[in-house]
Amino acid sequence: MVILLASSRPLDFLLNKIESLLKAQFTFDRWQTGGINFCRLFLPRKNKAREQLATSIAYFIIEVIEKDLLEDILYRQYDLEDPGQAQELCLRARRILDQGAAGLSPNYWRGQPLSLRVREYLEENSYLNIDGFVQFRLPDYLLELEQAIEEAVDEYIMEKEYDEFVGVLKYFLEIQEPRIEKVHVVLSPGGGFQLYDGKNKSLDKEYLEGFMVDIGDNELNYEDLLLSALITLAPRQVVLHGTDKGKAWGTANTIKNVFGDRVIICSGCSRCRRILRKF
Repeated sequence: MVILLASSRPLDFLLNKIESLLKAQFTFDRWQTGGINFCRLFLPRKNKAREQLATSIAYFIIEVIEKDLLEDILYRQYDLEDPGQAQELCLRARRILDQGAAGLSPNYWRGQPLSLRVREYLEENSYLNIDGFVQFRLPDYLLELEQAIEEAVDEYIMEKEYDEFVGVLKYFLEIQEPRIEKVHVVLSPGGGFQLYDGKNKSLDKEYLEGFMVDIGDNELNYEDLLLSALITLAPRQVVLHGTDKGKAWGTANTIKNVFGDRVIICSGCSRCRRILRKF
């Protein structure tokens, strides 16, 4: 079986992948003309040779071509000047693509649809320009890349806004004089919280106007309410309880980012367990 392949990218990765998957003797000729790399493969006539070749080409598309495709989408749709930022966004997009495939099945490889399309093409053709095949025969794949880039950009912007938010809170904390030595923050799985001082005296009435809050009961942002209270108190030490339950994880993470070394995570004290049973 003779197959002629072409691409503007070097074909070394593809040939190595074919050799590792085929596990059979094969020969090839390769040359370059007009900036295009050609490779004529002489493959054994065994049943799975075409399937293994298609799988190798799918790997080549994902591991070699995909990075350029993602960068093209970025520079075409967004005003980017920093190459480092583009590289980070491409890495995020690839992670999003991999996570999406893993969500379908732990053993699912996102190159499987590409491999199937290549195999179907090679059933009737002995010449494949890989770059052209991607551009004109894989519109679903290109759309998937665009969606991954869009999600990566949104994620990147949200993280930058979060970092700025944390930075502002840290600034206000630094200029505050501590009003209390220690605060215990008890977080409930549903998003509620209670505050206690070092002597187990409730601080809710004094600093939260008596609210017994549950984030699911109304539209108030109680994470902001909690953070405002803690910034006002500016305690020298913050002890967090119930950080691994439900919605509490995100709130606890923000508190740790703002208060840094002042934060202690309770591993499950008796008072912690007793208070959490009240929620």
